[in-house]
Amino acid sequence: MEAAEKPKNGEVKVSCAANGFANKIVIFETVDSRTEMKLLIDLTSKNGGEGSEKSLAGLKDLQKYIVTKEESSWLLDDRLHQVVDDILKTGIEEAKTRLVRLLAVCSLKDDFINFLNLDKIKNRSIMNYANGFDDLSLNEQKATGMFLCNLFARPQTASYALYHSNWNSAASGEKTSNAQILVNVATVCLNSRNPSLQQHGSGIFYNIGLRETVKVLEKPNTDKSNWRFGDTSLDVEDKSLSDLKNGGNFVALKAFDEMVILA
Repeated sequence: MEAAEKPKNGEVKVSCAANGFANKIVIFETVDSRTEMKLLIDLTSKNGGEGSEKSLAGLKDLQKYIVTKEESSWLLDDRLHQVVDDILKTGIEEAKTRLVRLLAVCSLKDDFINFLNLDKIKNRSIMNYANGFDDLSLNEQKATGMFLCNLFARPQTASYALYHSNWNSAASGEKTSNAQILVNVATVCLNSRNPSLQQHGSGIFYNIGLRETVKVLEKPNTDKSNWRFGDTSLDVEDKSLSDLKNGGNFVALKAFDEMVILA
């Protein structure tokens, strides 16, 4: 990722990266990972109880992963996943907030996709947590919005964020998808009166806009009761959103099955 000056006063850092995207993406690099990790370890130590030693060992693996510059995905194993799962399900608000902030830092690394894939195989604890965004505290929402926005730092994690295949929510049992959760979080953030959440929401939608799109040649007639997205006439050439210069064109983000937005 291209070097840039350290953000000041929590401002958004827009980074032009060697990350597979032709345009700049919005990421947030305002987390002091050393302080967050220390405070999270302190919270875990004070909490004590059964399994606290394993939790501390897992958090120390996370600490090593964050500070190690070379490939270190081997640290993101089942033990760490269990710690993440336990904190997101039963941890106190402060522990959840600090953990998700640290995950936002991890999401900027090339090999973090390995942990996301492990979570997908296990129980989708991260996205299930994000799926309850409306019920999270303000600090948890800020951390979650930042984490989801930072997933766009790498093509593989961006594809994970926009994964559109359905799966069943742990809380309700209803079908959802990563892409649906992502859009819900971004929408709630934009509708919030909190400036940080507004930045996260706009950052997510901006990053979505940089993904490949296909141009609709004709305005779809969605008034028809039997209208299906698959029947719409699409250009075969992939384009970036910034390439669609003619006003009035429709674009459909490939990540979503039936989502059409104005360009």
